[in-house]
Amino acid sequence: MVYIPQMLTIDQILTEQLKKAKPKIEKTFDSERIAALGVRQLQILLQKNHANWELSPDLYFTKFFNFMLKHTKLREITLRSVDYGNQTRYVWGNPSIHAIALSLKSKSYLSHQTALILHGLIDGPAERVYVNREQSPKPKGSGLSQESLTKAFANKQRESKLTYTHRKSQIVMLNGMFTDRLGVEEKRLPNGEVLDVTNLERTLIDITVRPSYAGGVNGVLAAFEHAQTQLSTDKLFSILKRLDYVYPYHQAIGFYLEKAGYSKSDWIRFMKLGISFKFYLTHGLGSDREYDATWSLYHPSNLKLLR
Repeated sequence: MVYIPQMLTIDQILTEQLKKAKPKIEKTFDSERIAALGVRQLQILLQKNHANWELSPDLYFTKFFNFMLKHTKLREITLRSVDYGNQTRYVWGNPSIHAIALSLKSKSYLSHQTALILHGLIDGPAERVYVNREQSPKPKGSGLSQESLTKAFANKQRESKLTYTHRKSQIVMLNGMFTDRLGVEEKRLPNGEVLDVTNLERTLIDITVRPSYAGGVNGVLAAFEHAQTQLSTDKLFSILKRLDYVYPYHQAIGFYLEKAGYSKSDWIRFMKLGISFKFYLTHGLGSDREYDATWSLYHPSNLKLLR
């Protein structure tokens, strides 16, 4: 009897190609530090590396996708949101919640309390991960008056409701003003991940502007206290001036620096920017507040001042 070898189907041939290409595919995912992606990003990755992986032009994405889920470290996770609908991500191995959060929006970066944790100013992990994706550029607001300032700070500050939950963590998506990613740097984690995060100086400014994203004003004051050995007040001053806020946040930053025990040479330059308004350390203070005449600033009565 003559043995006639069985012809492989197209699908079987493509499977064999994928098996042969698997080491190259895995090397690409590892070398490019891929942590989490959406379907569209996976499609682009296949298109980009099709030839390098020596895959047939006949390979369709669904075939590649199913092979990756079954035979590699790629796996599917669901980020749940009650108000905005769930998001499906495809993670490579076991990335941090920070890397997963950054995969939700391109050009986003970690900020506020999350940045404080990554800079070692407070203990983590936190239950919330803050991710900022900047707005497009907008014209700066018109001149400021005491009346308009008081009105703006009379009520509680709005907080983002765009959140996703994964295991015990909540990802909070922010949409901050356009800064052209001022003060955003890459930070390498012990696990090898490289994440975009606001530097220490930008972080302290951000939480001064949005204290609710850092545990409130007491959390902000504690961050300034813990940052003394790392903080460059020169860089802090420079970044604040470049951000060019309408509101006089220099009064709040100067206040925090003084009360956290920094030298007069560190905080006096913020005072020299001018004290033209009665300002507020946070929104919605109501009557339970005290006034600091040095900085012309109202703060909560329960602020834990050391000085």
